[in-house]
Amino acid sequence: MVPVTGARSCKGFRRGNETAGSVWNSLPRLLYAASEPLSPSKTGLFDFLIGCAGYAFLQVFGVSLLQAGSVRLRDYERGKRYLIGKMVEGRYLIESQLGAGGMGAVYIARDLKVLGKTVVVKVLLQEAFENEYVVKKFRQEAEALSRVDHPNIVQILDYGEMDDHHPFLVLQFIDGASLRTILRPGGVELDRTASLIRQVAYALTAAHEKGILHRDLKPENIMLQMRDGEERAVVIDFGIAQLQNSVIAPKTM
Repeated sequence: MVPVTGARSCKGFRRGNETAGSVWNSLPRLLYAASEPLSPSKTGLFDFLIGCAGYAFLQVFGVSLLQAGSVRLRDYERGKRYLIGKMVEGRYLIESQLGAGGMGAVYIARDLKVLGKTVVVKVLLQEAFENEYVVKKFRQEAEALSRVDHPNIVQILDYGEMDDHHPFLVLQFIDGASLRTILRPGGVELDRTASLIRQVAYALTAAHEKGILHRDLKPENIMLQMRDGEERAVVIDFGIAQLQNSVIAPKTM
């Protein structure tokens, strides 16, 4: 495998003919500065990206993956830890906190009704619970994940409300690490890059076919795990996704 080195930031890219234009505002988070201009040897891969996915934003994602520079995103480790050691819905024992953002906290839990199976429980923080729009978006995430069943998209296992009426999601636990962890200044091997982008493209295509636009695609929201000896990419966090014909929140974007 041949490593692909850094490329210059793509701040001046054109929109092109992407069909999911509403995700465009999230793409700058995938871009960062490096030192070298794009070389002719890399353009073939970008043509492949467009051909296989059909979305111009995947070209930018490919640049981000191949450049493997560093980007400073906000820390998701803030938030409350009040659920640790408690039981949710009489079956999910919260063991530890994975992280938290402005809207919710994410925990590792054991499903005691399924032989202690490891799951992920996502709940809204109090500040977010007081915002009607945010609550609708949280419920809409459950709706989005319930629409699509794909090996490269995280699975929803349960949805409900706790005793204090805070909604919660139970999600598949991905035993692995995020895409961010493999990005290095020296680049990512071409074959590995192509495989991961192909898998993400399949996931996004499956979501788009169900009327779902992720809108927050970034390395932190792509998990990598080994399955049957092969590396699998799994797209997670549909928290700000847009849904067509949403039942729960038809007017949210």
